[in-house]
Parts: sequence; C-alpha cells; structure tokens
Amino acid sequence: MSRRWAWFPLAALAVVLAGCGGSGSSSSNSGSGGPPPTATVADLAVSITVDNATPAVGGTIHYTITAAAQGTGASTGVVVDSLLPSSLTFVSATASMGSYVASSGVWTVGDMPANTNQTLVLTATVNNNNTVSATITNSATAVESSVDVDPNQTNNSAQVKVVVAATVADLAVGMTVDNATPAVGDTIHYTITADARGTGASTGVVVNSLLPPSLTYVSATASMGSYAASSGVWTVGDMPAHTSQTLVLAATVNNNAGAATIPNTATAGESPVDVDPDQTNNITQADVNVAPGGSGIDNVQPIFVNAGITGNYANGVFTSVELCVPGTTNCQTIDNVLVDTGSYGLRLLSTRTSGDGLVSLPLPQSTDGSGHAIGECTQFQDAYTWGPVATADIQIAGEKAASVPIQILGQAGFASAPSACTGSGLAENDSQSTLGANGVLGIGVFRHDCGANCTAAGNAGSIPPVYFSCPASGCVATDVELTQEVQNPVWLFPQDNDGVIVRLPAIPNAGAVSATGTLTFGIGTQSNNALSGTASVLAADGSTGGIKTVYQGVTYPASTGGSTVLDTGSNGIFFLDQATLNYPACPSGNTSFYCPAAMASFSVTNQSAGTGTITTAPAAFSITSADTLFANSSSFNAFSQLGGPDPNTFDFGLPFFFGRTIYFGINLTTRAGLSGVTTGPFFAY
Repeated sequence: MSRRWAWFPLAALAVVLAGCGGSGSSSSNSGSGGPPPTATVADLAVSITVDNATPAVGGTIHYTITAAAQGTGASTGVVVDSLLPSSLTFVSATASMGSYVASSGVWTVGDMPANTNQTLVLTATVNNNNTVSATITNSATAVESSVDVDPNQTNNSAQVKVVVAATVADLAVGMTVDNATPAVGDTIHYTITADARGTGASTGVVVNSLLPPSLTYVSATASMGSYAASSGVWTVGDMPAHTSQTLVLAATVNNNAGAATIPNTATAGESPVDVDPDQTNNITQADVNVAPGGSGIDNVQPIFVNAGITGNYANGVFTSVELCVPGTTNCQTIDNVLVDTGSYGLRLLSTRTSGDGLVSLPLPQSTDGSGHAIGECTQFQDAYTWGPVATADIQIAGEKAASVPIQILGQAGFASAPSACTGSGLAENDSQSTLGANGVLGIGVFRHDCGANCTAAGNAGSIPPVYFSCPASGCVATDVELTQEVQNPVWLFPQDNDGVIVRLPAIPNAGAVSATGTLTFGIGTQSNNALSGTASVLAADGSTGGIKTVYQGVTYPASTGGSTVLDTGSNGIFFLDQATLNYPACPSGNTSFYCPAAMASFSVTNQSAGTGTITTAPAAFSITSADTLFANSSSFNAFSQLGGPDPNTFDFGLPFFFGRTIYFGINLTTRAGLSGVTTGPFFAY
C-alpha cells in the first residue's frame, strides 16, 4: 500500500546572451560593398489571457501571462508584475522560467535571448464576496534592465477582464446496470449517479428509483444520504457544484420474469429555489432482458474511490465487509476498508472508542499448541502491521466464508511488536490516521499471506519473522499451519471462489471527485463473470505472484521470476526511476511521485512469468505532474495519471484500473475454458 503526496518543481532553464554587433567602421569592411552591421535592440512585450471570462463565484480560472523578447537583441533582467486583485484567491503558479511570488505579484524571469517566449500560468479562485456581473481586471507589466534599448514601450503592459456570472444548478442523473442479460434468480446491480454539473450547488437533492415488481430488493449502498426500499427514495441532500454521488442497488430477478424486458428508471429533483436550466437530464432509464437460468448468488460488491475515512486519501478504493463471531448472528459491518489486490487476507483495526466503526466483536483469537496467542507482522511497501490473529465469519455481497483467520490491528492490551518486526524502520499502521482506512481487504492471486514458507514443512527450520507465538515473556517467531495463516477470504467462499474481477470507470485526465466500480467474485462461474474473449491471460510467478514488463527493449525483472503486479492498494503507477526515465521527482515532502514538465505517455508490454509459453498484453498509460493534478481541484480524490519511482520494477497501482476490467486468478484453482492457463495465479485484462 502507498499514500504519497507531491508538489511540482520549477524547471531551471539555461539562457544564452546574444552578442552585440560592431560599429561598422572597421577598415577590413570598407571595401566589401555591403551594408554596415545593424545595432541590436530589445523589444520586450507582455500579454495576458484567461481561460474563462465568465466564471461563477467559487470557480477556478487560469491566467496565462507571456513574456516575449521580440527584438533583435536580448531582453535582460526581465521582471513581470502581476499581483492578483483582491477579488481572487491565489491557488498556484507554474512558470516556464524563473519564479513567482504571490504576495508581491512579481515574476522574476531573468535574461531572455532574442525571439524567445516564457510563460507563467496563475491559478486562482473567485472569492465569495464578489457580486454577479462584477468585473475583475488583472494586469501584467513587464520591465527589463535599464541598459537594454527598447524603442517600443506600448507593448510592455496588458490586461484582461472577467465578469462574474450568476451560479446556476444543473442536476443530472445517470443509471447503469452491471448485467443487462441476467437469468432468473441472478442478482444485478444498478449504479445510479447524481451529478451537480452547474456552477452552483444543487440543494435538497432527492432521487426516486423504485424497483419494478419483477425484481426483489437485496441491498443499497449510497456514497451519501440514505435509500428507502419501500418508497424508492434516495435522499441525497446538498451537493456542491461539480460533485457527484452514487447509489448501488442490488436486486434479484424474480422467477416470474423469464424472457421479460425489465425497465428501471431514476428521476432526480432538487430544491425549488435552485435554478436548473436543463431538466432533460433529470431522468434516466436502464433496461435488462431476462433469460431463464442462473444461480441467484449475489457475487458483486460495489467499491468506491473517494477521500476515505481521513478525508485526504488520494486514489484509495474502499468497500464494506460484514464480520460475525463464527457460527453466530453476532455481526458487525466495517466500512471504509481498502481493497488491495496486492496483498492477501483481511486486516481490520480494533475499536478504540465506542461507536468508532472499528472491530468490537469478541472474536476468538488463534493460539499455538501451548495456548499462546499468535501475532502476525506484515511488511508492506511503506509500513508494517502488527496484531493478533483471530477468526471470523465473513460476508461480502452475497458470498460467505466461515471461520476465516484475519489480523486485528492496534488491539489494546496485546503484546508489543517484537524487534524482528519493527527492525525494518517502517512506521506501524495501527490507527485510522496512519492506515487511512478501517482495514485492508487483500484479495490478490494467492490463497494465503505467507504460504508454505511459514510452515514447518516449508521453511526447513529457517522461520521467517511473520507469525509469532506470544507468551507473557515476549513474542518469538514461530511456524504455523496453513489453516492458521491469514487467508484471502475469496477462496473460502463455497462458490465463485476462483478469482475476482475489478471494474472501474474511466475518469478525466485532470482527476475526479470520486468513482464507483464493482468487485465481482468468481471467473467463469456465473453469467456476469465470464472471462472476456479479448482479455489476455498472463500467468504469474507461483512464488512472487508477479509478471514481467518490457519497456524500450528491456525486460523487468531480468530474472526468471516476476515482480510486476496489478495492485489496487497502491495509489500510483510506481515504476523505474528518475535516472532511467529522465523525469524529475517532486520537491521535498512529495518525492514519491513524478513531476514531469508535461504529460508523459508510456507504452509497455506486460508478459507472463516463468519459462513456459509466453503470453503478452500491451499496457498504455500516462503520467502527469502530481503537483498539477493535486492543484486542479481540492475536492479531487481520483487520479488516472499519478505515478512515481520504483527502481527496476513496475507496480501498476489504481490509476491503471480506471477504464479497465482486470481479472485475478487465485493460485491452485483450476478453471475450465481458459486458453493457455488452467490454474492460477494469473492476471488478465
């Protein structure tokens, strides 16, 4: 897992001063017959434009200021003054050369060779104290060294005006269904999206979507507000401009619906005081065409990319999990659990205070042969987790797994982490603030989180520091049986247990407030989880769970095994390093991300691991400066172009998943009908 933030460094550009011509009186030229050389002169000019001349209150605008050295000689010591008016709030500045000081409005450019341009982009928001139709003027004035000869001073200043527009609401609603051709008894999922598309907020938002009688209501998961199944009313509430909220409705197809077409509609409304000039997008419909058959097991769980429990998580994808004391109805639902296809097993934070939404059930703890509690240390990329192993019944969507070993994090009174766990120097993820979630759901390509290496039969006496026996004297590394290890709960489902499918929609390059996708259990077990005929199946290494990546003719890793992973738990695409790519990392405090000067596009090839038949799949992605992405909007939490360094390997984190359907085949599970691969682990997309 990784949560990393970044800023964008200003580029340092070298300049070359142009030389001056001679006087024209040299005797060597007197007989040439040519004209005398012309003296060079500077001509500094400045211009300013704005990307939106009619912004609303609270809107973001971008000024582009261009300094141009238009003369035959250089413009030296160039300085441009452009102090934002008090009606605007400064957000960021990006200069192609030099630096900008927001408090003074001074852009110090430096020396500019003849016939060159430099630009400064100022991002600002329109203050709330502006009135409709108010005019805001911004100006820019350029000066240069007093020794420069600039015969034209008329182009040394410029201004641009914006007029504040009235805010209007534009509420829109959309609906999709994950399976448009279900069988009788199948469970389908409608995703209803309410969008506040206007320049002003949509207040008192309510969406009506009562399920038709051919469907039986199963559950509703709303990103905001609540849904009443009896009336079909989703009460959303107030939505700021340019935000969206989602509702996922799960329903089963009734036995009387065979060969029928079932329409479902959603209608959105808002407060009558809102001005909504476009009512045509306030209603939507999705149809399904039913065929006989189906298992009736709900195998689809909604997942959400949002700011998470801490409100500042970039590219975190979350879902909810129901826990029960084994064999009982004493259950608890834990939400805001990070979905991680790069790890294996469920890890949840222990309760700290009443009502905090963390695990408070009296789950039985796992013990060794001497009755001592078993603790686990799990090392991630940027932190470790420590805590006891307990058992719980787990339900996700309609899938249930009994007596699953899980890890409880930050449990009060449990033994402290031993030095063999803390010696990595990493921080411990033992709270909502450090983990950024209420837990981690590891659903990658392995059944167990350690496997044979942690068993007595598999480690030949060399016990790894993963599982620990914890008597009163302190915790020491120990062997455990496979059945005692923390396990991927998917493979313990009675059905739909051979893998998972992650689907996320495409989002704008600049980012999005949120995104809603699905986690589907099973591959080829129901009508809604068949492997796509266009998907390439890549066998993963049986030890590492990784594949290989080829970039510019070089294969990573060079060894037989694989290290490339497709990992929803990483919030960026982390690959190679600055020296290999010749791209800068972001400044201090944000060095985990790349900050290229412009969007960088990559085309690589992923390929199966091992020495057998090689299959390949193209992988195209782009990286934009993290500083630019984070500055686009303070409300954005989903980014498809966020990336950073990870030397000699590729970690295709959450940005790679937007706009894709990606399959994860669990190890030691055989599937019929998959060309080239019948047993996991594998990835496919």
